[in-house]
Amino acid sequence: MQLALKTLILSASLWLIACSSMVPNDPPKVNLVSVVPTAGDSMTPSFDINLRVVNPNKQTLSLAGAVYTLSLNGHEIVTGATSDLPEVPGYGEANFTLPAQANLIATFRLLSSFVALKSPELDYQVDVKLDIGSLWPAVNLSEKGTFKLEDLGQQISSSVQAL
Repeated sequence: MQLALKTLILSASLWLIACSSMVPNDPPKVNLVSVVPTAGDSMTPSFDINLRVVNPNKQTLSLAGAVYTLSLNGHEIVTGATSDLPEVPGYGEANFTLPAQANLIATFRLLSSFVALKSPELDYQVDVKLDIGSLWPAVNLSEKGTFKLEDLGQQISSSVQAL
C-alpha cells in the first residue's frame, strides 16, 4: 500500500513538473497602437483599434479571442468580440486590428451630448480582454486618449455621403 502511495505521489510530482515547463514564464504585453476613425458604409461611425502583442517567451502564442469596448466621452459606443487573431511567434510580436462599428442608438446619444461639448476634442477609452489561449489568465488592457472632433466629423460625413 505504501509503495502504491509513493508511486502515485512521484507520478503526480513528475506530471506537475512537466506541465509547469509548458507554461510560459512571462505574460504577454498588449499595447494600444492607435484608435483611428474610418470611413464606413453605414450611418454609424467605424473605428480601427490597432493593437500590438509582444510575446516574451520562447513558445508561440496562439491567441484565442478578444472582447473589446470603445467609449467616447463616457458613452459606450462599441462592443465587439473576435476569434480571428494572429499567432505571436516566440520572442516576437504581432500587430492586428480590431474593426469596430458603433451602435446606432449609442451614437445618437453621443451626438446629442455634443451640444454641451466645450472642447474641440473627444475623450475615448478602449478596454480589451485578450484570451491568450494557454494556462495564463486573460490579459486586460485599458487606455484613454483623445480624438480631434474635426477628424471624427470628417469620418461621419464620409459615411453619410457613402449612403
